[in-house]
Amino acid sequence: MPLSWPELLLELRRIDLLVAAPALGPAPAALSADSRSIVPGAMYVAIRGSQADGHRFVADAVRRGAAAVIVFGHRANLARLWTGTERRIGQRVRP
Repeated sequence: MPLSWPELLLELRRIDLLVAAPALGPAPAALSADSRSIVPGAMYVAIRGSQADGHRFVADAVRRGAAAVIVFGHRANLARLWTGTERRIGQRVRP
């Protein structure tokens, strides 16, 4: 069963991962940590892996139609969630 936006935020806060997110957002159509598999309406999770840093692929995920992006801070492993409707994502990500 898909999570609504408020349920998603609640779960991220419950496990102490979320530090910032807009109050309203899209219910994700899908969730992926691989930008190549993003479909319109999906949420992209940028994960730092041993081979690649998913933060390098945020622009690709947005170009492919990501409705929201979860990124992690450099100093702490805490998530910030951005949606395409926020001005900040337009400033940080150039599709």
